[in-house]
Amino acid sequence: MAFTQGPGNYRNNEELTYLFQGLSYDEKIFISGDFRVTHAILRATIDSISDYDYIDDKVQ
Repeated sequence: MAFTQGPGNYRNNEELTYLFQGLSYDEKIFISGDFRVTHAILRATIDSISDYDYIDDKVQ
């Protein structure tokens, strides 16, 4: 699953996060965690992405 906050954002390690939201077992406590993650195949920053990468992403 992939989703972005705004249009035209290409996946990269600078903006990649894992968001967890749920309830405790007894359903009395709301739990929310926001974790920064990285992956070796993604570009390091949004600035390192060229216009070609945007076009290539839409083709696949």
